[in-house]
Amino acid sequence: MSFDKIPCWILFYEGKFLDRIISMKHIILTALISAMGLWFLILGFGCGTTKSVYKKVSFKDTELKKRVLVLPLMDQADVGEAKTEALTAKLVQLLKEGESLSVHRGTVPTPSRQRVRSPEYAVVIDPALIEKAGQMGMNVLIAGVLNPLEVTARTWGVWPIKFVKREMELSLLLNAYDIIDGTLFLTHLETRKIKISTDDLEWAAERKHGIDETKLEEELTDILEDQASTIRDELEDHPWRGKIMSVDGETVMINAGSDIGLSNGRMFQVYSMGERIRSLDGKYFYLLGPKVGEIKTVNVMDSQASAVPVEGGPFRPGQIITIKN
Repeated sequence: MSFDKIPCWILFYEGKFLDRIISMKHIILTALISAMGLWFLILGFGCGTTKSVYKKVSFKDTELKKRVLVLPLMDQADVGEAKTEALTAKLVQLLKEGESLSVHRGTVPTPSRQRVRSPEYAVVIDPALIEKAGQMGMNVLIAGVLNPLEVTARTWGVWPIKFVKREMELSLLLNAYDIIDGTLFLTHLETRKIKISTDDLEWAAERKHGIDETKLEEELTDILEDQASTIRDELEDHPWRGKIMSVDGETVMINAGSDIGLSNGRMFQVYSMGERIRSLDGKYFYLLGPKVGEIKTVNVMDSQASAVPVEGGPFRPGQIITIKN
């Protein structure tokens, strides 16, 4: 029987009994909430610890840096060539803070505006750029775009008193491409909003530099720092992989050298290129194919090294190598 159907006289005389029931329910509910909170705290602590340990172990065990090529940012926001150049230089500087990264500034011109897709996919990279970066021995290619400025107006209130809030949205989108298998493995968008006046709105429409330059500079810098932090963490977690460049008899040349921490006697596992699969968000990934064998470095140069077969084969250019710990 529910409490709403119990006669009032019973509730009156049995008030202490009901108080005990309510008190017990309160105690049980409090205990459940506390237990759930403790459970989520344990999960959060465990995940954070695992990620931190993974980062330390992954770089300590491999001791090979990933070469990262950063292309000049594309200026769709019309902030100007000088500011875009400064932002690209700042991005390179921030990424260099990653201890497992060897970051290089690219000089390859970015694609024209006609070759830019929606912000979901950012810049459309010519496959020739991926190939050229591979020839340079790069592991990752970073390309980005400052998206066109978006102005929005929001009205609230009732007649005759109405208010209009106008905001200009800045956004920077960065893409990271795995040079080894040619896949886009990371896309990250950072946005900021600036409140603008009617005069600034006219500037935004005409792309004139009449807005508060200090505020614009602050927001762009903030966007870039957050972007760089996210991209840097993702790159450091991304596994190191290389390629066989050429094979001449028993000599196998690989795209790793002393510049990224390679030394003689290091063992590598060699794999063929596996199946190409498409994820739910439309990105393509290549799985590692069957293991071909193992090789060992015998002559390490600045940006490449020669190795000899240890087991397995045959070894061919284009096969993927991973470090054997």
